[in-house]
Amino acid sequence: QPVSAVMTRNPFTLTSNNTLFDVIRSMHEGGIRRLPIVDSGDSVSIIDVKDIMHFLVELFPEAIYNQAANAQLIARNREGA
Repeated sequence: QPVSAVMTRNPFTLTSNNTLFDVIRSMHEGGIRRLPIVDSGDSVSIIDVKDIMHFLVELFPEAIYNQAANAQLIARNREGA
């Protein structure tokens, strides 16, 4: 089966000059799971949600790892619902 049968034609791409915010916004707004990064028409990389999450965990480990404990505490203290 040819690649063209399963690949998106003319996929949305960004360049390595775009920011992480641009990547996250584009993925969210476009419902994109994997985003090709190109420079001068050449493929440089493909970024997916897992790559972004790993990057954020490395950058902010305490803030991310402590979220589950904070969420459970807030949920227990809520009235109603």
